[in-house]
Amino acid sequence: GIALAVSVLPCPSAAADSPSNAKIASVIRSFMVQNHLKAAIVQIRSNGREIYEGAFGESMTGVPATADMHFRNGALAFTYMSTLLLEFVDQKKVTLQTKLSNYFPDVPNANKVTLKDLSQMTSGYADYVYQPELTQTLYRDPFQQLTPEQLIHIGVSKPMQFAPGQNWGYCHTNYVILGRVLEKIAHMPLADALQRYVLQPMGLKQTTASSTPV
Repeated sequence: GIALAVSVLPCPSAAADSPSNAKIASVIRSFMVQNHLKAAIVQIRSNGREIYEGAFGESMTGVPATADMHFRNGALAFTYMSTLLLEFVDQKKVTLQTKLSNYFPDVPNANKVTLKDLSQMTSGYADYVYQPELTQTLYRDPFQQLTPEQLIHIGVSKPMQFAPGQNWGYCHTNYVILGRVLEKIAHMPLADALQRYVLQPMGLKQTTASSTPV
């Protein structure tokens, strides 16, 4: 829907020749209408300095967006998880050719799927995101939280898209499974492992991990 609530937080150090806050806000609102955005969080920097910060619209109905809100970084989390896998490979705790069956032998085709297949989307498993078991559940209750085990079951219970290692297909099921494998290797929850081995070393202080799948 069209954004209604507006919250703008101008930076006091804005340069004198910078575009006015009103002009910036006008551009953003037009962009939101054109692209059907419900909310937007905006920061403008020039020569390393922040000259504008603002939030527009509603993050959800009745909740105005604010500039200090966080947002889900979506599929970028796959990069964090593959980085964690490669760290464990460097530590000789596992190899990319290790079979899924070493950790979850009951998953279909686990003896043919490697951790490399999971990380590079070549396992052949179906994507749970597009299955009616998930879509119908979310239509009934958008706030429903399915467990990783439920999501994995939805994905691996469907016919394989192709034989493991023989093709490529973007599939969220891969990374939910990989997350469970990483927990076994790390001997801790995935969120804790990502925080310790990836997010903290990279200095990502405003990024937190969650064990809830994307």
